[in-house]
Amino acid sequence: MKRYEDLSDETIISGIRAGDTPGVDFLLEKYKNLVRKKARALYLIGGDNDDLMQEGMIGAGDRMHVSRAETGTGTSSDGAAADGK
Repeated sequence: MKRYEDLSDETIISGIRAGDTPGVDFLLEKYKNLVRKKARALYLIGGDNDDLMQEGMIGAGDRMHVSRAETGTGTSSDGAAADGK
């Protein structure tokens, strides 16, 4: 098994785009707490926190498959934006 911990997110995402599907699971697990934190911040009265968490994880997974050429941004800036930096 690959040692994803030793690779940058950009390298893992490049592998995902080339068909390395276990990288998706690694990154989703890595950023699950960040998504949970953001979902809590967006929690609305009467809303479902689990739904927000699921939407966040779906969005993170989708984001891994968008090419840099299409967005004009890299994954590093995406992570900073998610952290609110």
